[in-house]
Amino acid sequence: MRGGNGLGIRERYEAQKEARDRRTQENSPQPWWWLGQRDPIVRLTKWLVIWTACLFVGTIVSALILWKTDTTLRETLEINQRPWLAISAAPIGDVEISDEDGLSSVIEYSLKNSGRTPAVGATIEDDLYVGGGAFDVPDAQRKACSREQVKLKNDDLGVGYSVFPDDIVKSQNTLSATQEQIKGAVAINDAFQRAIKIPRDKTALNIWIVGCVNYYFTFGDERKAHKTGFALQVTRDNQIGYIRATDKHVPLNQVIIDRNSFTGGNAD
Repeated sequence: MRGGNGLGIRERYEAQKEARDRRTQENSPQPWWWLGQRDPIVRLTKWLVIWTACLFVGTIVSALILWKTDTTLRETLEINQRPWLAISAAPIGDVEISDEDGLSSVIEYSLKNSGRTPAVGATIEDDLYVGGGAFDVPDAQRKACSREQVKLKNDDLGVGYSVFPDDIVKSQNTLSATQEQIKGAVAINDAFQRAIKIPRDKTALNIWIVGCVNYYFTFGDERKAHKTGFALQVTRDNQIGYIRATDKHVPLNQVIIDRNSFTGGNAD
């Protein structure tokens, strides 16, 4: 009986001790990596979910980095390899002014590609601005450059010039202004002279060639459009320095076309 009673007491003691140990473990602080779960299987499942989410976020971040890198490389390649067209002009004929036809001048443009790839579909949009001053020249240039351009398609042939690197392409054009424009310039000069009360030849004309060169270059499967603006002043090589409304004929050797720092061109 003692042996039996002793064995029963021992078993009860061990059961009570095991219960105390279990309560102590349940009430003890949990390490943060247990994620609030004492069951190892549940804890492992939570870690797998977190790891999967981290992989997903990492994949998204990697994709964004690759996209940004690819975009940067494409932009850098475009800047380094794209064509750049510059334009200049020279007179190749006399300037004529008549009461019937107004002012006319024949000029020759030169397009030079200082880039590393060919410029294709290069076209010139130009106007002859005749006024009493140069303050309206930027607006005249923007107006000429804002004309609707026909975007080239892959099957378009023979539209515009192809200008290869370090190549120069020449193009001729006849520019004209009406007698109404000339008379308007004279009227502006007259009003300006009256306002400032300083003697000035009201027949002196501010003549400008304004416009843009529009061109494309192929980068991958996409055509990218670019534009070079210009504003070139037309003057006369004499003591006055201007072509006057009263001039009927200005010989070629006295016609000057040059850039002016007052309103330069722009390029993109």
